[in-house]
Amino acid sequence: MTRKKIIPFVFILLLFIPAYIFLNRDDIFTPAKSSGPYEISVICRGKSSESWNTVKLGIDQAAKDFNADVSFITLSKNNSVSEQISLLSREIKNGADGIVIAPVNSDELKKPLEQTAKKVPVIAMQSTVAGMDGLRTVSCDNYRMGRSLAAELVKKRTGEPVVILQGSTGSSAAAESLRGVCDGLKQAGRAFSTFDMPNDGAASYQAVRQEISKKAGTVFVALDGETLETAARAKKDLGKLSESESPLYGIGITNTGVSLLEEKIISAVAVDNEYNIGYLCIKSAVDSINHQDDGNIDVDFLIVNHSNMYDTESEHMLFPFVR
Repeated sequence: MTRKKIIPFVFILLLFIPAYIFLNRDDIFTPAKSSGPYEISVICRGKSSESWNTVKLGIDQAAKDFNADVSFITLSKNNSVSEQISLLSREIKNGADGIVIAPVNSDELKKPLEQTAKKVPVIAMQSTVAGMDGLRTVSCDNYRMGRSLAAELVKKRTGEPVVILQGSTGSSAAAESLRGVCDGLKQAGRAFSTFDMPNDGAASYQAVRQEISKKAGTVFVALDGETLETAARAKKDLGKLSESESPLYGIGITNTGVSLLEEKIISAVAVDNEYNIGYLCIKSAVDSINHQDDGNIDVDFLIVNHSNMYDTESEHMLFPFVR
């Protein structure tokens, strides 16, 4: 190469190098924590830790496998956007390397999440914030799960009216599940109505107990594990134990709900792999800290009823503590 050709080449190279460094400054100047320990904060959406037991089992195992110190944080009030926003700020100030959050589905959370994501990786657990692009999620296909539950109901129950019990979960997952259930029932030509559950636990129990007692023969569908457990306890206390008396279906399940499924108080339930969700959220956070972005992760789900609840695949979802 002649000198005349070398000089322009060197000039272009000198211009390119600063531009490359600027565009890749995070990777160049932020050292990867390749071995940990990684400080990861998990911010829940509710105040009840019981409903997160299976998720936490997965989180705890991943913490051991990936050398992470995990702070597992529940709220003082269910679906409190202001508290989640405050916790995001607090955990960043306390030195969190990554955030896992089960976000309340609210526009108020968008900007704080975007600001947090500029500082550390943020992983959305089970649900996201509607209309927010670029937020990495670990979740099942909640719409498809809702449709699958509706198909199970239609297959087993012909003609009975359907009431959908809506708890105040404040999540995009519940909204997508509801849409899936409704679309599945509409496609099958089944009539349905909705019933809004009160926020307070005692009031919620009394309300659903009254609803079940006055609508004998109605099929009830709960959209989250806590609502399903509340409805199942009310049904059991009313003595409606036969398959034809107020059949109960649901999405998500608590440990108590598993027992009520065994007792046939609950007819069938759609469950996602909560253990895997917890595990993969921590793995995704660690991968992101080390600048390894695998994108959104889809987790599997199952429709579990009395006939298949002791199949191997069902047991892995319902009884993760026996792993």
